[in-house]
Amino acid sequence: MLKTFFKVFFLLAISLSIPSCSTGKKKLTPAQALHNLMEGNKRYIQGHSIHPDETEQRREMTLTKQEPFAVIVGCSDSRVPPEIVFDQGLGDIFVIRVAGNVVGPLEQDSIEFAAEKLNAPLILVLGHQNCGAVTAVANGQAKENDIENIAPFIEPAIEKAKTLPGNFITNCILENVKLVVAHLKANPVLAQLIKLGKLKIVGGYYELDQGNVILLP
Repeated sequence: MLKTFFKVFFLLAISLSIPSCSTGKKKLTPAQALHNLMEGNKRYIQGHSIHPDETEQRREMTLTKQEPFAVIVGCSDSRVPPEIVFDQGLGDIFVIRVAGNVVGPLEQDSIEFAAEKLNAPLILVLGHQNCGAVTAVANGQAKENDIENIAPFIEPAIEKAKTLPGNFITNCILENVKLVVAHLKANPVLAQLIKLGKLKIVGGYYELDQGNVILLP
């Protein structure tokens, strides 16, 4: 037991003695960050992914510090991994994933941390085609799908979609994204960063069949 304690203490002491270092990434404006994401998605759908920042050197550079250029608030759906969809690597994007890409108190804390403390200039809320969580809530099947705690966050979007023309489920998914974007823009911490020109918050829709991300107006 004592031996284990000293080992942990020794490793902690070493880690604290390592100086913080830059990841070598140029600080991006919100517009540049969004451009980088969309260029990565373009590479992905064209089959030209370069899988950047996955080297041993990159691991070493991000050992004691991270400087993500974007925050992705996405769904937990296994078909929508942000790092692959946007062709990004270690330390590039700060990802929050939960079924239905909703934002509650825990997710909000993570987003605030990334925007305020890590200086990420962009937040992208990413919904996707055939979202199971949104579909379940829209069909009144939240309980059967064990997402009763998530449903209340999605239900306002369902009500809004009922008044819109077009495909009901797709509208529910899009309105859910817009609802989250509006919620984040109203957050005092994030709103101040937006006012200072340090942050941009946008919504996107990922098409499973095409692989592309469509930015919402």
